[in-house]
Amino acid sequence: MASDKDGQLENLFSKLHTQIKNVQRRKALKTLDEILKVAPKDVDALQCKAVTLVESSRFQDALDLLQKHKLEDALAFEKAYCLYRLGRMAEALEAAGQVQEERIVGRLQLEAQLHYRMGHNAEAIKIYSQLFQKHKVTSLELRTNVIAAYVSGNRAAELPAVMEAMKIAAKDGFEIAFNKACGLLEMGDLAGAQEQLHLAQRQGRETLFEEDLSEEQVEEELAPLAVQLAFVAGCQGKHAEAMAAYEELIKAGIEDEATFAVAQNNALVEKAATLIPGSQQQKRFTAESAKKLESLVDKSARLQLTQSLETRLSDAQKECIHCNRALLLLLAHKTDACREIVTALLQRYPGSSRVAMLHAALLSRDGRHTDADAILSKLAASQAEEALQPRLMRTQMLLAQQQPAQALTVLASVGDIELQHRPAVVATRVTLAEQVGDVAGAVEAVEEALGWWKGSMRDGAAAKAEARLWLLQQLAQLQLKAGMTEQANSTYQELRSVDPNSPACSRILGQLARTSAQADPANAIALEKQLPPIGSLAGIDVGKLESAAVGSTGFRKQKGEDGAARKRPAGDVGEAPKEKKRRKKKIRLPKGFDPENPGPPPDPERWLPKWQRSDFKKKRNRRKDKEPVKGSQGAGKVDESLDRTNVEPEAAPAAQAKPAVRPPQRQGKGKGKGKGRR
Repeated sequence: MASDKDGQLENLFSKLHTQIKNVQRRKALKTLDEILKVAPKDVDALQCKAVTLVESSRFQDALDLLQKHKLEDALAFEKAYCLYRLGRMAEALEAAGQVQEERIVGRLQLEAQLHYRMGHNAEAIKIYSQLFQKHKVTSLELRTNVIAAYVSGNRAAELPAVMEAMKIAAKDGFEIAFNKACGLLEMGDLAGAQEQLHLAQRQGRETLFEEDLSEEQVEEELAPLAVQLAFVAGCQGKHAEAMAAYEELIKAGIEDEATFAVAQNNALVEKAATLIPGSQQQKRFTAESAKKLESLVDKSARLQLTQSLETRLSDAQKECIHCNRALLLLLAHKTDACREIVTALLQRYPGSSRVAMLHAALLSRDGRHTDADAILSKLAASQAEEALQPRLMRTQMLLAQQQPAQALTVLASVGDIELQHRPAVVATRVTLAEQVGDVAGAVEAVEEALGWWKGSMRDGAAAKAEARLWLLQQLAQLQLKAGMTEQANSTYQELRSVDPNSPACSRILGQLARTSAQADPANAIALEKQLPPIGSLAGIDVGKLESAAVGSTGFRKQKGEDGAARKRPAGDVGEAPKEKKRRKKKIRLPKGFDPENPGPPPDPERWLPKWQRSDFKKKRNRRKDKEPVKGSQGAGKVDESLDRTNVEPEAAPAAQAKPAVRPPQRQGKGKGKGKGRR
């Protein structure tokens, strides 16, 4: 009997070996179940089934099997990996510490990946360096992960030296080119990031087509690159291009849930930037977008995405999605739901500037402006590199509260020099300074920005010329308002020299001539000769034009001698205006009317309804001869002659019985009788 059992197990194990060798995991699991029916406590079969479940991505089933048969010590690495794939990072990190020394390389790789997912990039980089230097692990996957850890740890500036030390380049693989593009994007090099992403796309197509993947499979594998390219286009200001790319990707149906979630989130942000605040379109978009992001959330938990997203997305990406959810709820006036998410976010991300700004916006919506301003002030003072957005938000809140002086002070304290001197920010500062009556401060702000743009090396020549042109125009106008005529004249001269061939040169020349007439009359005569000719003035009465300009600035149309219509000033007193002729309406006569024998004239109100005619009087019951009855019934005057008690009785004739007559009933719409009201 025992020999039959051993022979059966030997055949099953032989069959299992062939299935595992051919990567037939489903068949292997069925064979393992047959083995365990014969030998339920066979350790080799149990361990083999646990590993096969892990390779089949059935991580919860594998973890249950390990715990049921107490195989955690023998398969500690598999247990840690299952916990990692289930999103239980802290438990996985603890379990990885129990992996035996003979699997030290696998354990270190798992620990590095766990630290990376948990946002501990410094620890991840340290472990990767240990693997590379001590254990001589030089696989392409490891080096790709090293670059990713440097990018996530805000150490993208060190990438060139790290890649040189590991002796790799972007051309070695499309994953490396993609991570390098992410590093350039982190450093603000949008053009370089776009170039590396296009390189990664070309390399990826070549590599994946060589692996005999179909066109659809290749596009699915390269979907993260397409999403990143759309993001770069949005950062470059090409919002229409970015939106079209996101919509195409979403419409195509990305199977990878993490990539789809990122594309969905970014598409909503791009769309929201094009809508007018407070419009019906924005309200409808807000409600629809909130539902789309809710589909990414696990309904059983308050602040947790679906299981696949929790394990695939980084903490920064998950924080961004949750913050966008809360912001959409705030815009949709669902304050309670927004407050619940913000409270949970403050506990999970206590040091996040994005969450703090969202909290300030919620407090401002609730009318707690002082508390919101305190949060933004503390945030702006704590971290200089992240102080830009809080200051801009604080400025916007102060403007909403009609406090331009405080808003001007906060806006002037923005530490980003480049942003401080952007034309849009300068225009806002100038407007606020004029509102508080500080024209000198407005002039100083424009002059400071003008000096920065003259020495700026970041933008191209066209952008610099456009910015200088606008700033000089604003400076000249402010100087004229302040009565600084000589300075305004100098500014107009510099403005003319920036772009002499521009279409606005004639207008600038006219402004320069007007200011020179006060500051430098001799130069004004020379400038007058440079003005373009007006044209022939023959036949124009200048005196009449001057007198017309005094009376009114409006114009009326009049006809000339040739009958053509032309405009005439309303103040022209040379010719009296013609009265407008009234149109006579044709009298309508009744049918069959004889003009020779008209008879009495017809009633002019014959076309009106009777109730609108002048001789119409409403019919109503008038009680002129009766006094109104007041009080309860019978309390008024009573005619005594009607009282039968005052009449002597007479012999009544014999009464004849008459049948009682029932008054007719009003029939309703029903088929039966008595359905209507009585």
